Amino acid sequence: MADDGPLEAQALMLQRDEDGADGHLVGAGSDASVKLLRSALHAAGGGRDTASLRAGILYRLAWERAASNDVHGALMEMEGADASLALASASAPDYIEDTDLRSGGAAARRGKALLVAGVTGEAEAALAEALSTRLRPAGVLVDLAKARAAADDLDGAAAALEDGFLVAHASGSRRVETRVRAVASALPPSTATRELMALLRA
Repeated sequence: MADDGPLEAQALMLQRDEDGADGHLVGAGSDASVKLLRSALHAAGGGRDTASLRAGILYRLAWERAASNDVHGALMEMEGADASLALASASAPDYIEDTDLRSGGAAARRGKALLVAGVTGEAEAALAEALSTRLRPAGVLVDLAKARAAADDLDGAAAALEDGFLVAHASGSRRVETRVRAVASALPPSTATRELMALLRA
């Protein structure tokens, strides 16, 4: 059936998310993930009604390229993702991430890929943009903390982690709490980080 393409694309995209989950936690991409995403992009087709779906796939490809130290490739994929999202029709209810992309998710994904690519200034700006509209900001706050830490802003990193921990704790997100603790444990000692660790131990 003609409409099977977008459904197949989403299945392939989610397979990449699940199969590569362990690697994503440590910033490691894989050729297998890239292959799945390329197949998903082909299945999605080129119509305007699937532009939002293509954006979701391309943001993931940007992250994979960044994780493989291909900064130029990552930036090109992000450019394609941004263009696809701008082209997208008013809504794509059949795409499970459409609302999220339009509610800060696109900026969050861009910021995450830029962070992995080492473009910390632009990453921080994108993540700050995501926070202004993001419905569930805990994970974005952790990424923002990592961007600030990379820029040697330990106070800013500790503040973002504290906010992320409180949001995650209030919403019961154990996964994000674990991420907060992992990032916090890697921060150099300072007054701000010691206060943060005291909060996490409480």
